[in-house]
Amino acid sequence: MAKFWELLEESVLVSGFIACACIVAMLYLAVRGLPIPDILSNVVMVVVGFFFGGKVQLAQQNLARQMGRPLTQIGEENHGRYQS
Repeated sequence: MAKFWELLEESVLVSGFIACACIVAMLYLAVRGLPIPDILSNVVMVVVGFFFGGKVQLAQQNLARQMGRPLTQIGEENHGRYQS
């Protein structure tokens, strides 16, 4: 039960539920052969992007915590690595 409250506090459950609800609504319309409104597909893309962006940010914070360094320091080390 403690893990549930931890995930709820990090809003992983809430954003995951909203992402799933939006995807289910879009899939329902697609399966029924109904047109998918542009606004719904835009909302689905934004919500899914927000959900996975939050997961990446959480993973970066956990990595920084494990390494014992601030997240900004890790970002500065990797900044020039992928630029051409």
